Amino acid sequence: MRLLDPSIMRYILSGKAWKVGAGDIENEAGEAVGSVKRKLLLMRTEIQVLDTDSSVLCAVHRKTTGLNPVYDVTDAAGRQLGRAKRTAGGFKDFMRMYSTDNEELLRATGNAVRWEFVISNPRRGGGDCATITKAGCWERMSHLGPGFVETYVIDIEDPEMDRLLLLAYAIVVSDASLNV
Repeated sequence: MRLLDPSIMRYILSGKAWKVGAGDIENEAGEAVGSVKRKLLLMRTEIQVLDTDSSVLCAVHRKTTGLNPVYDVTDAAGRQLGRAKRTAGGFKDFMRMYSTDNEELLRATGNAVRWEFVISNPRRGGGDCATITKAGCWERMSHLGPGFVETYVIDIEDPEMDRLLLLAYAIVVSDASLNV
């Protein structure tokens, strides 16, 4: 099964030392469907999303020169798919992604501790299209180990949602929530 298979309605992103390392992407059956690879570069980080054959599908570039990081998402050919920014001052409204034309593509609204995010799609009337949940917060702590594994679960509610954009956005939201 490939990473962008439209039958996948749940992705599980996990990895040891998530902030600095690599991670696996599994489907709801626990089958590996892709992976994430990080490169720490001077003043920025590149996070690649890989398919099962290790081909790069997209990259997330985090620029860390300002107070709030900016995330640029590019496809395999280097074309920009979107730019994500943390919202200014919003408590629950956490992160928004914009197109190259500055049209809002996705919006993440989080709970107080930033363990769960509802993703809405303003282009489709603002309806919810997915949720991102940080696993291991309470109930799963016993089998994940002592904080060495970061796991995020993406549940897709809108089957028409662009999976590549959603996966990249989930990586942005999880990375930004770690760097609050």
